Order: sequence, then C-alpha cells, then structure tokens
Amino acid sequence: MWIRRVLNDRLYELPPGVSLLVREGVRRASARGGLTWTSGECAAVVGARALLAEHSEQSGIVKLADASCHWWILRETTRPRARRPTAREWAATGYCGLLHRGEILEHAVGLQGAQRLGGMFKIRLGSQRVVVLVEPDDPAADAGRRADRAAVSRRAAVLGALGRALRRADARGDRRTAARVAGPPRRRAAPQRRDRALATRQQADRRAA
Repeated sequence: MWIRRVLNDRLYELPPGVSLLVREGVRRASARGGLTWTSGECAAVVGARALLAEHSEQSGIVKLADASCHWWILRETTRPRARRPTAREWAATGYCGLLHRGEILEHAVGLQGAQRLGGMFKIRLGSQRVVVLVEPDDPAADAGRRADRAAVSRRAAVLGALGRALRRADARGDRRTAARVAGPPRRRAAPQRRDRALATRQQADRRAA
C-alpha cells in the first residue's frame, strides 16, 4: 500500500491516456500464528491533483513574479490532528513542495512541512489543513521570452544606428547644398597684388588728368 501513497504524493497528475495500477498486498494471519502478506486487488494511482480536489474545501492559484503558487485548504475532520482514513493513499495532511513538469519535488510533510509552511509562508496555525505547491515558470518558455526580448533589443539598436546615420547624411547634404548656392569661397588677394593694382589705378588717373 505504501507504493500507491508514494506515487500519489510524487505524481501531480497523470498524462492523458495513461493509467497506473498498483497491486496492494494484504497482511493476514497465518495458520502458524504469524502474519503473512498476500497479493490483493489492483488500485489506481490518480495523482495528488485529483486527491486534493476531492478532499479540499477551497483552492486557488497565486501568480508570482517567476512562479505560480497552488494552494488548497483541506476539509476539517472530527479529530483535526488525527490521520485521515485515506492516509494509506496519500499524505492526507498539510504539506508543501515544488511542482515541476507534473512531479512534486521537495515533498515536506509532518513536522518538516509545518516548519516550512510557518517559516516560508507564515502559516503557523492550521498548517495541518494547508497544502502549498510552488510551480516555477518553464525554463524553456523563459528562454523563449529572453530570446524575443534580445531580438527586440537588437532590432532597436539597428534602427537607432540607422536613424543616426540618416541624420548625419541629411546634415552633410544640407551643408553641401548651402555650399553649392553660395559658390566657391572667395580668396583674399595677397598684399603685393593689391598694392600693384592700386598703383596702376593711380597712374591711369594721372594720365587722364
């Protein structure tokens, strides 16, 4: 019977179209006065999700920055601290763990589970009725989102460089247009040439007088 409980506590849910059966042994008294194990009926392994949905009164999901937190509040029993009759099928009490791709890892039940619920989630009263499973985001999906963000950043960098190049080209084009309108720059005459031109003009004026 412990095999079914281990599998129900380890598997969150079975894939579609998959059924898992476990043959449970039965302990019976033998003719010699002792106890013997005999093979019993086959019992189905349904997974923790179905069992939690069956034995809980409230449930929900809280979305965190990089994970999803699944929580359940188990139904109250006649004796809150007593083990439930279905304890041979699953943990049948509050616990916490890590949910990753359909499997429950870091399964903490009993005193260890109460310490984690009290220390990490501040659930100090009634922890025997609370189940918390933290499911991190899929690394493959995160890698895809990071790749998309990197591609967007690269495109933005390329467009920014292209825009700066176009602005520089426009500025060079404006300077060239202004230079064509103004014509070639005028050179200042050398002092000697200016003096000879002035002397020639003065001689012409004397002759004319």
